[in-house]
Amino acid sequence: MRAALRECHQEEHFERVNDCHSALNESFVSVVRPQNQQELVEALGRAAAEGRVVSICGNRHAMGGQQFCHSEVMLDMRNICRVLSLDEERGLICVEGGATWPQLHDALRTRGSRWTFRQKQTGADTLSIGGALSANVHGRGLQLCPFIQDVESFVLQTATKRLHCSRTENAHLFSLA
Repeated sequence: MRAALRECHQEEHFERVNDCHSALNESFVSVVRPQNQQELVEALGRAAAEGRVVSICGNRHAMGGQQFCHSEVMLDMRNICRVLSLDEERGLICVEGGATWPQLHDALRTRGSRWTFRQKQTGADTLSIGGALSANVHGRGLQLCPFIQDVESFVLQTATKRLHCSRTENAHLFSLA
């Protein structure tokens, strides 16, 4: 299988990846690990120019195999993980997609924030916030709303532009979260 991949993309290095729970989705992908927003835009632009399929990965908790596109490009978002701001008055926090729930918790704690989470997200802690959004995770409280109810907005990055998505701006894209 690896030999066939190398024939298609001679100069690329393919890595074996898998989800961290079931480990049933082994795939070989060209992994790109952007360190910042500019590198993310460049990676998306290269993939678009080459007509490549891009998958996006945080901490690899999805188990359906959808997080990997065999022999294509996988963006590993774990390095784009900063907590950018916290509005203490409104309880709004802005984070990059690769940030995890423990990082969010630590940011709230170290800033002495009075805010916390409404519920614990699923049975795992190290989910990325971007991954949680894309799967619209839910917690263990069956009477509590899924994650999207606590999201005011997000930014969707394409190869050519940044789209602000909320219930009123790019609402169709927001609803797809």
